[in-house]
Amino acid sequence: MPNLLLIYHGTSDSGGGNTNLHLLPNTKFAEHIEHLARNNYPVMSWRASRSSSNVAVNQIGITFDDGYRSDLANARLLRSYGYDALFFIATEYIGQPNYMNDAEIRELSALGMAIGSHSHHHTLLAPMSTQQIRQELSQSKRILEEILQQPVTDFSFPGGSYDRRVVDLGRELGYQRFFSSDWGVNGRRQATSAVYRRSSVLNNWSISQFDALLQRRRYFARQVLFKTKEWAKRTMGDDRYVRLRQS
Repeated sequence: MPNLLLIYHGTSDSGGGNTNLHLLPNTKFAEHIEHLARNNYPVMSWRASRSSSNVAVNQIGITFDDGYRSDLANARLLRSYGYDALFFIATEYIGQPNYMNDAEIRELSALGMAIGSHSHHHTLLAPMSTQQIRQELSQSKRILEEILQQPVTDFSFPGGSYDRRVVDLGRELGYQRFFSSDWGVNGRRQATSAVYRRSSVLNNWSISQFDALLQRRRYFARQVLFKTKEWAKRTMGDDRYVRLRQS
């Protein structure tokens, strides 16, 4: 069975409601992790995968985007279950309200979590010039490596926006693995390219809907829906599509 990578964002006491479906209540995130443990789902270790450009197969991987301050509490919860996650940080946000500062990022690493880049300005990359893309990728990498005093080789595309230039420039700068928000599981094709699919987790799901994702129920119907959305994105352009989604 191919592997499934989950995308979480920040959590809060009440979550984001309908205005921000990606922001989960703290209790719902805890329910998800307890569900994984109680049902013996195979959760991959990002620590164990650091020495390889591939990710583990037949497992579920947990990732977080943006670098919210709540990531630290969620990392402590994950560690209490023996799990870890891969956290992608947009470096312009470091130290801003509701986002981690330098010391908290170092603590995240000390808890055994893996850390990657989410660009500097958290902006759509595909519409940018080659020089702008290079600046986004290199600046965020440099900042994180200065904070952590270790290489940063994983990159998550902000807004899921990428093309071949972004990946090629990333490899040139020293990134080894790339993570999209392309919905679906990962197989041989993704392992070969080291550009991995991930599936977002939303706050309006019941635990049975969360389990349906883990079990890949209605997988092909979901793939059709995702490909339809991607067609709309290509037709409208990234900027117009994002504005439509937000509205």
